[in-house]
Amino acid sequence: MNTHILRQEIYLLGKTLAGSRFHRNLQFIRSHQFLPRWELMAWQQQALERLIQNAYERVPYYQQQFTIHKLVDATGKIHFDRFTELPPLTRETIREYTPSLISNDIAKRKRIIKLSTGGTTGDPISPYADLQYWDWYLAATYFFYEWMGLKLGMPYLYFWGAPQDLGLQGYNLKSKIWVNLIQNRHVLNCRALSEEIMARFITEMNQMPHRKHMVACVNELYDLACFSLDNKLPITHPFEGILVTTAALTEEMRQTIQSVFHGPVYSRYGSREAGDIASECFFQDGLHINPLFSYIEIVDDEGKPVPPGIEGRILITDLHNDVMPLIRYEVQDMGILREYTPCLCGRHWDTFEQITGRLHERLILPNGATFGKVFLHYPMDIFTDLRAYQIHQLAPDTIEVHLVSPDPNYLETHQYEIQESHHRFQSCTQNMLKVSYHQVAELEKAPSGKRLVIINKIKTSQASASAQRPEPSIPTL
Repeated sequence: MNTHILRQEIYLLGKTLAGSRFHRNLQFIRSHQFLPRWELMAWQQQALERLIQNAYERVPYYQQQFTIHKLVDATGKIHFDRFTELPPLTRETIREYTPSLISNDIAKRKRIIKLSTGGTTGDPISPYADLQYWDWYLAATYFFYEWMGLKLGMPYLYFWGAPQDLGLQGYNLKSKIWVNLIQNRHVLNCRALSEEIMARFITEMNQMPHRKHMVACVNELYDLACFSLDNKLPITHPFEGILVTTAALTEEMRQTIQSVFHGPVYSRYGSREAGDIASECFFQDGLHINPLFSYIEIVDDEGKPVPPGIEGRILITDLHNDVMPLIRYEVQDMGILREYTPCLCGRHWDTFEQITGRLHERLILPNGATFGKVFLHYPMDIFTDLRAYQIHQLAPDTIEVHLVSPDPNYLETHQYEIQESHHRFQSCTQNMLKVSYHQVAELEKAPSGKRLVIINKIKTSQASASAQRPEPSIPTL
């Protein structure tokens, strides 16, 4: 028997003995992924109805909200046309009303866990869930692994930096056996990368040619790829699939990573509290949203749906968390849905055209208008020989552009590009910004370890008060 098949059997046996339905859920997603669109929508409608009914009967917060907004009437009938009348569930609401957001039958449920957020925004939360939801959570994750060819038990690299996920490596022998031997995962902790560590990681990767798949933090893997190129330290074996997440994947990043690691790169989107939501398929044309795991909306500042092609706030409804349902949960990300068209992969799923950044990753101009990450392509795409950049807003009229490049004299050798970038900033913000450019060795990271594109250092109260003002117009290139 193939060793990865043996590991798979041991993993599934261990899960089954623990009362898990992980494998059943994974098989369900596999068997339903190519359903016609009308059947998928019908199944999702039934799943939403079941979730709403359970929340109405067992969760005090939703009993009140569903009644106030007439989603459920006195006879218990659900009126789906009122669903978008529910106010989005924010992190502030979760923290304030946690006891009333928990199902009253929690004592009867198996293995209650906390799904703590990464803390990128500085305001982490810890929703509750049970084994039933965790089995769906894992099934959605491993299902997307299969899209890049990684199956249960196959050896892979985990190029990761979140301490919540790396703690298993040092806790006890049982955890080490489960992660390293059974799951066949080899962890490379990328939370704090230095040149010495990156050189060691390249050597380590080259010594493990049998590990042909990798799950990675995209910014850190891109840094490693650039280091490999700059220092002529090549990866000596091809990868069959690389799944990257935690930040947006640009086309430049994709091409660089693919050239260094000699394999296809797939982008995934999700959150710690809501699981893995969407991923690219083989055709790498947008992120397909898994309708069997969650229900996604893109809404405006009032919580009303916006049409495909329009940027808005991402709301997530978990279809399987009955312990602490997250219904119309504002994950604090911005995104754009694509007008539905069937994909060549054969799946009739909705697709993210783009994840445009965190809600708090926005410049706030003196007139109250906001400048989102998606608009930075205009003033920043002029630069060449640039590894990465980051925008720091110090005041409503002042930003610093931090640039990372292998050229130690970048500011001097790229004067024309800096001047053109400055001109573009001024033209699309009506000369409201004082812009300065600085070359730095590395970019600042959020407490979670993620690297943000925009770091707004204006007081939070001022930022939130201005967050609903209109975007500035951007000239057409």
